[in-house]
Amino acid sequence: INSMDIITVFLAILYIAILVALLIVSGVHPQVSSHSRFELQRRAHDGDSEAELLLRRHTLLRDIFALQRVVSAMLLVLLSVIGVELFHWTFGFVLSLLIALESGAIARVSLWQKYSQKLYEMYEAKLLTFIEKHPVIFRAIRAVAPLPNDAYDIESKEELLEMVEQAGDV
Repeated sequence: INSMDIITVFLAILYIAILVALLIVSGVHPQVSSHSRFELQRRAHDGDSEAELLLRRHTLLRDIFALQRVVSAMLLVLLSVIGVELFHWTFGFVLSLLIALESGAIARVSLWQKYSQKLYEMYEAKLLTFIEKHPVIFRAIRAVAPLPNDAYDIESKEELLEMVEQAGDV
């Protein structure tokens, strides 16, 4: 076995690992809570740890999506570079293009998406903490992302009282 064979095997394994990572990252879809921001704040204030996590997710949702897009783009670039090296220009380019176009659809396959989402949920709290600790980075990469819906469906007596109190003389 010569050194070129070892490098080729290493690149092939790296290529597969990066492809799997791309599918995992693309399969994640953080769920927006059906509760309003007020209701999440009220529940978090009452000690509901799930509401606290949902509120953090709600607040940082644009940054989560921005990070997902940046990581996906970086993984696609790495796949393209390694693919061209492994499969030469023509086939490497075509394969990279095919992966770029179809990886999102593959990542949305129900079984794969459940795995990706479960993996994401295991590390979500740490990811949110990382985002909170590095606001400058996320201000720089923040992408246009859907904003959480804060439309008012009044969910509790406390929320209604807060709205009336903030309305003043209206």
